[in-house]
This record gives sequence, structure tokens and C-alpha cells, in this order.
Amino acid sequence: TRSHASAGQASWALDRVETRTEVRGYDFTAGQMDGRDEPPSEPRAVQVYGLSLDGCAWSREERVLVDAKYGQLFNRLPVLVISAGLIGQRPDDGGKKERGAAKQMQYPTFRCPVYKYPNRTDNNWIFDVELPCKEGDEHWRLRGVCLLCSTE
Repeated sequence: TRSHASAGQASWALDRVETRTEVRGYDFTAGQMDGRDEPPSEPRAVQVYGLSLDGCAWSREERVLVDAKYGQLFNRLPVLVISAGLIGQRPDDGGKKERGAAKQMQYPTFRCPVYKYPNRTDNNWIFDVELPCKEGDEHWRLRGVCLLCSTE
């Protein structure tokens, strides 16, 4: 994502580009018509569906990570929007640097690794996603939480 975004922008150096992620409040299944009124928050954003959370669940009401129900190994994550932008620039300010009081996130985030398969090796790792949570990064890291593209 970062290399594709920087290639499309003449003034973007790859080392100044960050990956941005946002979990939406709806699901999407293959073959479904996309009738949502929520367009991606940034141009050239990609909407990803079908990811599964391993070790926790997602609260649609609060839009944060929560403990999974007893006995439930995998939980579906709603649509994930992935985009790229320059470090230190917000997507809604027209490319201007942040000034004054920056818009603060309501919750801390957990840097959640995304793997192709449940076998968690460097070969199966794709990238990390910042997911909002109430408990903090250490809580979810100690539980071994991750996102999987395939649960088989």
C-alpha cells in the first residue's frame, strides 16, 4: 500500500508515507452490492472484508476490541479501510500539516499484526493495523491477538 501510494504521488518519498486504517461499522460479503453511504475517508483507499480476529472480538457499538465470547476462537472484523498518507498530515486538512490542538483519538490503539494463515511466521505476516481498544496495547499483545486472512 505504501509503495503504491508513493508511486502515484510525485512528491511522496516512501520513507515519509504511513499506512492508515479505519474499521467501519458494517459487513460486506462477496456478491453483495455496495450500497453504503460511507465512502472511503481518503482517495485511493481500499476496503478489505473477510478478515477474522483471533483471540478477541469487535464491538460494533463502541468500535473497539473486546473479549471474545467463551469458546469462540475467530470473530469477523467489519470492513477495514486501508489508505496511505504522508506522516504528520491528516487526511481531512487538504494536505496541510497539523496545527494547534490535533484531533485526539478517543481510545488507545493496539498494533495488531495481520497474517495470511493461522501459522504465525514472518513468511505469513502482511502488515500491522492500528485497532482502537480500551485496555491498551499490552493487554491484547499478551493474549496473542491477531487478524487472519484465512482461518484454515
